[in-house]
Amino acid sequence: MPFRRTFLAAIVILLPLSAAAQLAFEPGLGDGLQFEDTSVDETGELQLTVISNPQNDVLQDVQLQNELDVFRAEPANFQLEPFQSRNVTLFFRPDEEGEFEDELVITTRNFRYTTLMTGRGVVEGEPEIRVDSVEVELLIEEQDQRAEAQVTVGNDGDADLEFEVVRYDSVLWLEVEPMEGTVEPDEETDLTFATTDQIPDNGEYETVVVINSNDPERPEVEVNVSLI
Repeated sequence: MPFRRTFLAAIVILLPLSAAAQLAFEPGLGDGLQFEDTSVDETGELQLTVISNPQNDVLQDVQLQNELDVFRAEPANFQLEPFQSRNVTLFFRPDEEGEFEDELVITTRNFRYTTLMTGRGVVEGEPEIRVDSVEVELLIEEQDQRAEAQVTVGNDGDADLEFEVVRYDSVLWLEVEPMEGTVEPDEETDLTFATTDQIPDNGEYETVVVINSNDPERPEVEVNVSLI
């Protein structure tokens, strides 16, 4: 998307009227203020220290202003005595993906300083869960026989997939391993559904196992399990 901006004039403008009224800044304003890439709807921060000129012997009212809502300064108004400094936190909270520019104007009664704030809003990758089967059948053909089946959980997204398996505590005949884990992008892992030594009397039994994950589009996957 194109830059969103207010002013594209010189990065720093200094209009001195009295040497005794000059402020200093850390970091300096000459190269502008660059925020690190920030996820959309998250907040990035920069620290700016405003320092009063020791030669100044008057109380200074300092004001910081900018145009775009995605940038702000706290505090935006304060007073500085001679030899005093004040830490200001600059915030950048992008509301969409793309590049942002805004002019920060710092004024006192006799001075006006400007510098350019820049930042980039980014959309981080998301996981995408893939479950190869949502129907599991465990077949017991002989007494004391153990039955098991594999379900593959894959990640077709571009961020780590974190999952957790939830089953009913009352279903004593079923165990699932692993019960939680992390799957990297383009990788997969196998879940083992197996009977325990607490198999009930003859008959068919059914239950549902839920795979919870951080996939924003598919946070829950139900797997139907049958014991025959």
